[in-house]
Amino acid sequence: MATLWQRCITAVGAALEGTRSASGRIPEIVRIRTQLSLQAGFAPGSVLLDVVPKNPPMEEVAPEGERRMFDEPRPLADRASDTLLQLLSVAAADDFQAGERLRTELAELGPRVASSLRNLADVLHKAHFDVEASWEEPGAATHRTRVTAGQSGWLTDFVRGQDLDAYETEIAGTVRTVSDMAKWAIETPEGMEHVSAAQLPPKEVRSTLVGQAITLAVQVRVTERPDGSTWRNLTALRVLSRE
Repeated sequence: MATLWQRCITAVGAALEGTRSASGRIPEIVRIRTQLSLQAGFAPGSVLLDVVPKNPPMEEVAPEGERRMFDEPRPLADRASDTLLQLLSVAAADDFQAGERLRTELAELGPRVASSLRNLADVLHKAHFDVEASWEEPGAATHRTRVTAGQSGWLTDFVRGQDLDAYETEIAGTVRTVSDMAKWAIETPEGMEHVSAAQLPPKEVRSTLVGQAITLAVQVRVTERPDGSTWRNLTALRVLSRE
């Protein structure tokens, strides 16, 4: 769980700094600024995780050694942690507007945040964990939230059902295999892509030939493995052109 929490914080921090795409690497400076130091403890029936920013806050607040009198910046780890708790609080709300609020906030933060949040919620739900979390900052009110295992399950289904962890793009290449059951192989300049054609109309499948140059609009869903690596699942939405 600690690793998944860290990935959520880093993804949120990247989004707050303008890196919202699910593709590409998160800038190393963002990883450094959102890195958390973890101490684990145990209580009857509970696991206690005490996390603090690993990067000294003063390096961001006063990088030249002098603090500002006004408009002092908040460290990125604080902002990311506060935002994550806000997202979890919305997911745990029982009011009618929770879904719309969560959809809006995750759409603004981007698919990388939605994907990392979905992964965290999925593990919590399957492990039957209830989470109580709080974040404290000097001079600021403490933010607290509680998410049950059932609410985590709802959050997982909501993100998947709304395609908040996916994005649309185009790929162009040469068709190497065509099937109405298996994924198509499309050879692109970047390498071979395997694309599900399950959502394409049957006439589009019948009209596609091996060796054709093709451009597809595809939905990309990025999933992060436990070791931190990622894989992309591509689904064809439309055939844009053939040659």
